[in-house]
Amino acid sequence: MAEHNGDGSASGMTQKWADSDIRDVLSESAKNIGAGSPTDAGRRWRLPTEREDPIVLAGGIPDMPTVPVADFQESILAVLAEETEDAMNYGGWLGFEGLRESVAKRQSEIEGIDVTPDHFIMHNGSSGALDNVCKAFINPGDVVIVERPSFSGTVRSMQGYMAEIVEVDIDKDGISVDDVRQALAEATAAGKTVKFVYTIADYHNPTGATMNLERRKALLEL
Repeated sequence: MAEHNGDGSASGMTQKWADSDIRDVLSESAKNIGAGSPTDAGRRWRLPTEREDPIVLAGGIPDMPTVPVADFQESILAVLAEETEDAMNYGGWLGFEGLRESVAKRQSEIEGIDVTPDHFIMHNGSSGALDNVCKAFINPGDVVIVERPSFSGTVRSMQGYMAEIVEVDIDKDGISVDDVRQALAEATAAGKTVKFVYTIADYHNPTGATMNLERRKALLEL
């Protein structure tokens, strides 16, 4: 409890916290993922350069001069005017129903298959979607095979669910299927459960590689 001085300060509480180590009460999940990087927090890296406006490729932070701010403003105002109640209310966890209906209609036309809004869940970016995948499938100690290097945001999500991360190599043609096969065999021999393989097949982050068709087929056959 706070011990206030006459001036209203809580120096007693401050002193008590100073004698404590927050790591003693952190969850194992929080300890496992650590504090993260500036990119994880949505901030730019501070590069050792004297340039006032360097091009930073460390994270997917937008180049502001290319962002269509006026178009966004117009769209936001239109939604607020036309869909006021829905726009100012909580949405369901599946995402905005009108958007799910539009996506289902579009994909049905493009793919030539019959899909409904129930086939889609809307997320706040890929990290939100991947976090839900981790929540649905990963138990502590499960193995997830990832490329080396890979997108740090997703790896952090997996670590937050106490997955064992096993890295395999990647080259200009994508993930090494032979390395994946070996990792699967080693995990199985050790009695571990491999829940999934996380690969970025197109425009890999951060290498830029795109997996060729032969490797895609070989990976699916595993």
